[in-house]
Amino acid sequence: MPIYCAFDEVVKLEDLKPNPHNPNTHPQEQIELLAEIYNKTGIRAAITVSRLSGYIVKGHGRLLAAQYAGFESFPIEYQEFADLEEETAALLADNKIAEFAQIDNKILAELVEELDFENFDIGATGYSKDEFDDILQSLDEAAGEENRVEGVKLSEVFIAPPFSVLLAKSSEWQQRKNYWLDLGIKSEVGRGVFYKGLGDLQRKSFNATEKQKANAFKAETSIFDPVLCEIAYSWFSKKDDKIIDPFAGGSVRGIIASALQRQYLGLELRDEQVEANIENAAELCADYMPEWKIGDSNVLLDTLEDNIYDMCLSCPPYADLEVYSDLEADLSNMDYPDFMSIYRSIIKKLYSKLKENSFVVWVVGEVRNDKGNYYNFIGDTIKAFIDAGFNYYNEIILETMCGAAALRAAKQFGRSRKVVKIHQNVLVFCKGDGRLAADGLGDVEVKDISIEFEDEDLNF
Repeated sequence: MPIYCAFDEVVKLEDLKPNPHNPNTHPQEQIELLAEIYNKTGIRAAITVSRLSGYIVKGHGRLLAAQYAGFESFPIEYQEFADLEEETAALLADNKIAEFAQIDNKILAELVEELDFENFDIGATGYSKDEFDDILQSLDEAAGEENRVEGVKLSEVFIAPPFSVLLAKSSEWQQRKNYWLDLGIKSEVGRGVFYKGLGDLQRKSFNATEKQKANAFKAETSIFDPVLCEIAYSWFSKKDDKIIDPFAGGSVRGIIASALQRQYLGLELRDEQVEANIENAAELCADYMPEWKIGDSNVLLDTLEDNIYDMCLSCPPYADLEVYSDLEADLSNMDYPDFMSIYRSIIKKLYSKLKENSFVVWVVGEVRNDKGNYYNFIGDTIKAFIDAGFNYYNEIILETMCGAAALRAAKQFGRSRKVVKIHQNVLVFCKGDGRLAADGLGDVEVKDISIEFEDEDLNF
């Protein structure tokens, strides 16, 4: 059995002597759980033995767990005591002080969020997945109590509290996300053979196991969060509005638009992506069938009528962070100056396609160059919109699930002092007057999905 703790020697279990005056008892459940942890993670704490009496002072439970696990030996450390009274005091103190320990569920929840349950054996923590879920749920409920107005939860009115930080890692958010994904959205399909994703970078950041590599596909393809999509449409557009998306990518934004009864047009450079999107939409959508056009947005925008779109939701390439194809017009293949030139042109043309007093929701993230420094992509994006005539209206931070961030941070930060990003920036711009744009939308309407959870055959 691997030993990961300091010790003086390893002795046979039969040679260890429990203190006959030890007042602490260990229920069978505790012994079995500790034995399971030993088998999964190795031994990380030695048994303490008194040189004076030869008895165990600390670690009676460890001895029982080791015996239950079938070990033959165990690491021990020796301590010196002046007399038996001092030894007994240490024995009693070890048992008594443990009684004062309390679990801070908030800190525990933050630690839990760092765990990748696909690749991590949760039994090694001594908790079950159900126990973790209960803790997260109770914290969500406590947060919900804080975010109530006249007894009504803000999340019930607006999907998520309309704050400058959105918490995609909350259990409410994840349950809603699972609802959308369980309907059959396949936004990761259609990336093509030239795609180079985030997972390629992540796997270089830490020594991933084969299982972690096998489960990395959806992380690689940076699926647009369907709940964020639902929020953007619900907050900044209304039923029957025409939505334009100059960087369509996968199917999710089109399918969510259909579900919320919006008319969606996505512009996408790659024909294999559009084919996959159309196939996915045909499976899920009845009315409000989303539409995709194949081609370069910088060209296609010139073919569209001016002042007819009510809202824009899009997520452009983050410079060269992900490479989508080898096509000449693909922005992800360009160096940053060329990228920004075409990018600014698309944003300027987008302005003329939108109606007066309309919103744009633009999801971006900062990107590093080959020297490890940020391009200032977010700042350049804001400037491009302002230069095109838009007003900068809202800045929202989407705090995402940590996933393997802890592993990457442990490897990366000490070497480079670069923090690991666990958020995206959701920038909201307005063409015209924001107050008039908001007045034109009326009350926020939220899709009620509580009844539909049981309907697996639901079509929009």
